[in-house]
Amino acid sequence: MKSNKAEWIWYFGDYELVQLNHCLTSRYEGDVFIPPFWRMDSPYANVKFVKEFSLSTPEEISVYANGKFNVIIDRIEAPANIPLRNFCGKVLLGAGNYRMTVSVYNESGLPALFVDGKTLKSDETFLVTCNDFGYVHAGCAGLTDPLSPPSYFRFCLEEISYEVLERGKGSMLVDCGAEMMAKLRFNGASSGTVHIYYGESEIEARAKGECELTDTLDLALHTETLIAKACRYILLECDSEEALGRLKIFREYNPTRSRSAFRCSDERVDRIYSVARDTLALNTREFYLDGLKRDRWVWAGDAYQCYLMSYYSFFDRKTVERTMIALAGKKPVSTFINHIMDYSFLWIISLWDYYQYIGDVRFLERMLPIAEAHIQFAMTRRNADGLLEGDPCDWVFLDWAHLDNRGEVAAEQILFWKSLDVMGKLCELFHRDGKKYFAYRDEVKEALFRLLWDKERGVFYHTRIDGKPHPEIKKHAHIFALLFGLLEGEQIKAAERVLTSADIEAIVTPYMRLYELEALCKIGERDYVLNEIRSYWGGMLDEGATSFWEFYDPAEKGNEKYAMYGRPFGKSLCHAWGAGPLYLLGRYFAGLEPAEPGYATFRMKPYMGDLDWLECTLPAGDGKVEISLTRDHVRVYSDKKSGTLLLDGKCFALSGGYDRMEDGCYVFDIAAGNVREAGLKRLGGKEE
Repeated sequence: MKSNKAEWIWYFGDYELVQLNHCLTSRYEGDVFIPPFWRMDSPYANVKFVKEFSLSTPEEISVYANGKFNVIIDRIEAPANIPLRNFCGKVLLGAGNYRMTVSVYNESGLPALFVDGKTLKSDETFLVTCNDFGYVHAGCAGLTDPLSPPSYFRFCLEEISYEVLERGKGSMLVDCGAEMMAKLRFNGASSGTVHIYYGESEIEARAKGECELTDTLDLALHTETLIAKACRYILLECDSEEALGRLKIFREYNPTRSRSAFRCSDERVDRIYSVARDTLALNTREFYLDGLKRDRWVWAGDAYQCYLMSYYSFFDRKTVERTMIALAGKKPVSTFINHIMDYSFLWIISLWDYYQYIGDVRFLERMLPIAEAHIQFAMTRRNADGLLEGDPCDWVFLDWAHLDNRGEVAAEQILFWKSLDVMGKLCELFHRDGKKYFAYRDEVKEALFRLLWDKERGVFYHTRIDGKPHPEIKKHAHIFALLFGLLEGEQIKAAERVLTSADIEAIVTPYMRLYELEALCKIGERDYVLNEIRSYWGGMLDEGATSFWEFYDPAEKGNEKYAMYGRPFGKSLCHAWGAGPLYLLGRYFAGLEPAEPGYATFRMKPYMGDLDWLECTLPAGDGKVEISLTRDHVRVYSDKKSGTLLLDGKCFALSGGYDRMEDGCYVFDIAAGNVREAGLKRLGGKEE
């Protein structure tokens, strides 16, 4: 619900860019600053805000700005366009019709405006221009304190207790108890130098010079670390024993409230769900981070999965929108997002998911112009056959795997095909012509099957280089083809064989595992998927994980499981894309999804597999849906949304209590605020 308070406003998207630049420049390796390797956009330094308004009675207006500014207030019928002289922050206006123009300049921060009166209050209805003769509605983020202009993102700090594992002369090893972003403070210490070694594992902290993050504090100058850094364990060495005794550790976090709960008859699955939720919460900062430790950057591929996970746990709309806006950047678009071809497409595809789950068409309409700019840039990479081929400056990523991504990579064409489909639908949503995008989409599909589909084997080649298909078969193209509904009939069965074949290289990153397992869910392999969740994510728990990792190969044992990128502790042990079970369990086992955009109504089709019972609470827009399902009873409650519950007739038998049968399913109509429950009998059938 919109607040009736005045808010700080700015040029739409610029606040997110300021926060993004702060975030991207907080990455270190050891104590070495590591900037991103892509273009960083900045806020416009000189902007102008305009608002036309009417007053029925006299009103005193207060005006604050973040930067140098001037104010022009004219009666609409008699404009003079003269800045107010000797302006002291307030102006008394009589009844009438007015036009306010405020120009704000700030070359070192964010030009922003705050206007507050009895009826006139700054909000997104104000128009703003960067003086390019175009106006957009202002951006805002609920910042309502006129004395606290927008600057750095405001995190919470909480002092934590820690366990001293080892104390030596001039050294101390501590365990914070869990992964976190930690700031260290030495209250009252006035001298000495402290060397700090952070570790996600105890062995990393002990490795000192080989650990990924370090700090050095000259306590005569600084008694607190500059930024929070990721760790669970911390080794400190100091020439002052007194300073070590004054150590305080603070957890820095963005407060998030989980709106989900998942319990079932399998304690291992429960633990996986809980750790996945903790992992996503830790990586939810001003944006969705890639990982806490080594890589504090914001990547569109990681973020795409975070949006899906959030829709089934925190339903954190603000962080979703901030991340989408920041990643989009400014025009002109001259590179792929993060320089990665597939990440630009995933960013575009995420807009359609946003429409389905959140449904705010005003936000989508604002994002449409920059989305079109990104898809038009992608079109510059089409070759004579109509397929995409990366330039040397492009990163064709897909996954951390043994992939030859030169030439026309099949998975990239499928992501391009899907993003063109989304662009066409978004244009139609706003009554714009989307036919050209649908035409490009169809051209890509035709070329894909003509040039990259092996008809004899019924599989996609991974790539075609210099006009010659590469004989090696990978899972990635088949995953996305199943996921986005590109295949039909025998093609689906052929792709399923690729995904379940032991002869094709296995997927070992949680990132691509999410896509792989979702694709298998879509074709009725949820029993297999549930066992893979137990095995793969449960395998990390067996290795002692308290948050989920960037990469997991069960064959890696001992200290090698911490290594990556040629560094002994390069692997992130708290990585956002590791939290995939949040989405898989909520979407495909609790079975909840929006039936209409923005959860105007919902649809729930649960699947238990070999579980004896499950209980789940999931967000549905601003409401929640609860389900309790056992072998002989079902209960569903939705507090704010109406929808339908479907129980597959192959898995359950009911003698009554349901409303109708549809496509072999027992259907219950769920009215908002009401409970529906019924007795049932569990069958041994499997979904198709």
